Amino acid sequence: MITKEKNLEEEYSEEDILEEKNFQEMIKNFMENYKKNWVWVNIGGITVNTIFLWYLFFLDISSLLFTILFTIFYPLVIILAYYTTKSKHKILIKKIAMVGGFGYAITVVIWLFAGYILFWAPWAPFYHKFSDIPLTAIQLILMGAIYGIVAYILYRFGKKREWKIFPDY
Repeated sequence: MITKEKNLEEEYSEEDILEEKNFQEMIKNFMENYKKNWVWVNIGGITVNTIFLWYLFFLDISSLLFTILFTIFYPLVIILAYYTTKSKHKILIKKIAMVGGFGYAITVVIWLFAGYILFWAPWAPFYHKFSDIPLTAIQLILMGAIYGIVAYILYRFGKKREWKIFPDY
């Protein structure tokens, strides 16, 4: 055991330890000054997102529509998030976040489960019953109905809690 500890100590020299401490301090300083650097972080995120999406497109993993939509969608979300934090209408922003954002997230989870049971499983009742266009219309109508129900439930929940998403928020 003593020889293993000595080998580990010999592997890491003082320079390596100092470099790691300096790197950790750089991360800590960056997080402390994040408000000054938020533009650069988001520019980096947009750049990486765009490169990754187009790489997936050129590898024929994603479609052109998906690639273009999410290349445009990501910067719009960042701009929307920035302006909502600067907005004077905090209650309206909380309503949009709860009903729109949380409602959509819950709808997607429910839709994946319901869509598999109703449309995609080999034993599903609508599996190969319709052609593509009516099937797509039925799926969109069902997803819209699920979103409407979830949005109504979240609206009632938010109204009851006076639009406080979290207790301390």
